[in-house]
Amino acid sequence: MKRDLDFIRCFLQELEADEWRSEFVHAEVVEVDRTEIDVLPRGWDHKKKYHFELMKDAGFVKEFDHLSAPGREDASNATAVRKFRLTNAGHDYLDAIRDDTVWRRTKDKLTEVGGGAALDVVKAVAVHVATQLLKLGTGQ
Repeated sequence: MKRDLDFIRCFLQELEADEWRSEFVHAEVVEVDRTEIDVLPRGWDHKKKYHFELMKDAGFVKEFDHLSAPGREDASNATAVRKFRLTNAGHDYLDAIRDDTVWRRTKDKLTEVGGGAALDVVKAVAVHVATQLLKLGTGQ
């Protein structure tokens, strides 16, 4: 599956917008015969799961809790819930790409050099674009 930068941006915005708590439930983990098996969270498709894993790889989200779900265990199987939160790196990346104008111009710049880039490069380009816009706004 190809990484979708727009999807990551929207997903991070969705996670940050959760006003009721700073964490979110990622998935149920089912343990069968002492082997953990990740189950797609309710309402998620494989694309969302894949991009969530990419955000974990990038350090944008971090697990902070792993709890057994009460009343959902038997002798051979157990279900648990993993909770994650945005990290400082996740907030920083989102802050760099949040503005629609900055994001559009960042993608335009990336398209000039082939369209894709590492997430740290995307962030650097977005910071550069934002800096240029600020200079234009202040006349510097």
